[in-house]
Amino acid sequence: MSVNLLTATDVAVMSEVVNRREMGKKALTSMLFGGAPTLLTAETVLVDELTGTTGMAPMVEKDGKAVTFDRLGGQSYTIETPAINIKRPLTCNDVLLQRAAGQPILMTNGRDVYGEAAERQVAEDLTEMEEAIQNREEWMVSQLIQGEISYQVEGKASFTVTTAKPTGNTFTVDTLWDASDPTPLNDIKKAKRLVQPYSAPGFMAAVCGQEASDAITALVEAGEITSIKTDSGINAGMATLIENYQANGMLYLGTFGGIPFFEYAANFLSDADGVTSTPHIRTDYVEFLGSPTATTHKMYYGAIRDMEAIKNGLHIAKRFSTSDYDKDAGTYIAWLKSRPLPWFKRPDWNVSMKVT
Repeated sequence: MSVNLLTATDVAVMSEVVNRREMGKKALTSMLFGGAPTLLTAETVLVDELTGTTGMAPMVEKDGKAVTFDRLGGQSYTIETPAINIKRPLTCNDVLLQRAAGQPILMTNGRDVYGEAAERQVAEDLTEMEEAIQNREEWMVSQLIQGEISYQVEGKASFTVTTAKPTGNTFTVDTLWDASDPTPLNDIKKAKRLVQPYSAPGFMAAVCGQEASDAITALVEAGEITSIKTDSGINAGMATLIENYQANGMLYLGTFGGIPFFEYAANFLSDADGVTSTPHIRTDYVEFLGSPTATTHKMYYGAIRDMEAIKNGLHIAKRFSTSDYDKDAGTYIAWLKSRPLPWFKRPDWNVSMKVT
């Protein structure tokens, strides 16, 4: 019986690791909350608002007595920062010894295989848990843009945090952009008018859902937005059909009415089943976002409700990570905790416009 030397000496050659794991998009968070976070010394944040409009000074006769002039009003409310507390156990079993992607094929004598595998897995677990919290923060920002953050604690109560975004700042255009004879530039002007009474500095960007983005592209291709033709004499903006999606999920569509328009291709998985994919930006909406400032856009982090964190002076922080062992099961458990709350102090600077 002969031996096939080629078969007997087959070897596998390691190539570069191909990372096909999809990480969440964070464009909204980085766009609106790029400044330094505010670390709270308590679990709640107190928000004070001054309200009202300054009227004109009343007239009097030249020797008349002064007229009492009313002060502006105000209100205060307290918001409790939502809580995140996740963990991942690591058990010493045969799975720990299986070769992972990117791990060398050949092992040399004297290497602590279990120890190396455990360190690698713990580091990866912490990275994935941090990614999950960042994904939740992006979801919170996307809900805040719409006017409220509403969530359900599994098996327990539900919570809703509502902003002071005026009801009129969410509206449907008179003629949908995928219907006949739409007026997109006039609709953009309506959005600008809505925020003008609130002394808004102007929109930083307009972020579109997929259907709204498709409607804009169709209008451009069909020549329906005629005022942006180069020979029209009207400077309304400039569209583009050649941009690619950026790594953060943003697709630049052009500038209309002086506002940069983007499509945001990012989704989150439903809390209900963990499977259903839902877009961060409602598919038929354009979200006009007011320009952020350090005083109007705050990313708060509440104090961590954990005795170990408090004892070690680590409870006033974005994250608190800790670990321990279940000695009976021989299991290592890693925890990661956070109390994030993105907040718009001027939600009246944002407009949600349904266009399809």
